[in-house]
Amino acid sequence: MPAREIPSYIKMETLPAHMTGNCRIPLLPGEIPGAAVSCLHLPSGETISIKGQNEHICILFLCSGSVTFEAEHKTFSYHERALFTAKPQSDILISAHSDAILLEICWDMSENDLKDLEKSTTEFPISLAYADAEQYRDFFKSETTISRALLKQSVIPRFAMGSVEANGDDLVGQHAHPLLDQFFFSFPENDMNLLIDCHICP
Repeated sequence: MPAREIPSYIKMETLPAHMTGNCRIPLLPGEIPGAAVSCLHLPSGETISIKGQNEHICILFLCSGSVTFEAEHKTFSYHERALFTAKPQSDILISAHSDAILLEICWDMSENDLKDLEKSTTEFPISLAYADAEQYRDFFKSETTISRALLKQSVIPRFAMGSVEANGDDLVGQHAHPLLDQFFFSFPENDMNLLIDCHICP
């Protein structure tokens, strides 16, 4: 198999370089059961409302631009990368102060998930600047690799979110996640290869 030929079971999508208007682009629909992932483009001066529903929780990650998140009578303003989520039944209002791109993950919640969430001591809504996320180390990563825990696995039932970043030449050693379905989102400035089952995915 040629090095750049990716097998059909590895699904990849490329977002358009330029998005216009208020739009939502689904990403890899149906690939991870219980997760609906989209990329949102919100032009400057526009707002979008996400209706709260017990059936799922909405996790938002601001990739670029400036926005204000509003939920549960609280407001949080960010420029560039930040995480935001509110309890499933809470409405979320997003107002863009400049053209903004957001990653939206709608995560299905079962009755047991909702009960577990109610027992949680975590204060909602959760609002976190990317730069302030807790950093950690793994043995298979180099000393220059930066890993961040954006949402630890105990916060939202059956869900976790994190990031890996490095400057210049670096390598994250091959390792397995046998109990996880994983969705990778790559920022535009990334220049790297992902090795999946010995297949090189640029």
